[in-house]
Amino acid sequence: MKKAIIICIILVVISLSFYFCYKIYSFYHYSGELIGVKGTGIYHRDNCKFIRNISNEKLVFFSDKMAAAEAGYRACKTCKPPDNKKELIEVEKRKAEERKREEEERKNKMNTVDGPDYSKVKILGSSFKKNMIMVEVTGTIKNENSENESWGVSCRVQAIFFDKHKKPIFEAVSDNISLASGQIKSFDIQVINSIAENIESYKLQLVNFSAVPDWLVAP
Repeated sequence: MKKAIIICIILVVISLSFYFCYKIYSFYHYSGELIGVKGTGIYHRDNCKFIRNISNEKLVFFSDKMAAAEAGYRACKTCKPPDNKKELIEVEKRKAEERKREEEERKNKMNTVDGPDYSKVKILGSSFKKNMIMVEVTGTIKNENSENESWGVSCRVQAIFFDKHKKPIFEAVSDNISLASGQIKSFDIQVINSIAENIESYKLQLVNFSAVPDWLVAP
């Protein structure tokens, strides 16, 4: 009886040894290819148990951990492929810089479109009373394509309104306004009564620029 128990224990030890040897071998010996599962945002070793029964249509293959980071995938916590936390941070930082640069370019295009320089088109002042914001705008533009002709500008005023928590609660855009060079015009932007009661502050910006010859601008 004791002999049988000893033999069973030896067999269990041998089985466990083979199992752990296989695990260690699998951990350190794989093709190096990283395989992601679509919709999960996670990539695995090619011998990971989680991808054995998944069809190829749902798999995405990465040459290295940076490629996985570019696609927004992180490492599996079970099979532990090469970790890409550092690469994910680098990618996110680069994308944030790209978004910031694109936003700056977008804002610059608002001031310079098709040659004319709109940098001197400005909001001179504004005031908010009851359910109406009164805005005064002036503009003098330089058109590099037509130095000998005096040009005015056509634009709109965008107003964003905030509550006491600085949360945007309403946005309005004025009708189109045309200005001859150096001309000043005043106009109003209406606000809904129920919203006007909750407005704590607002921000104005000029949008939708286009150059207009002075002779086309109504006096």
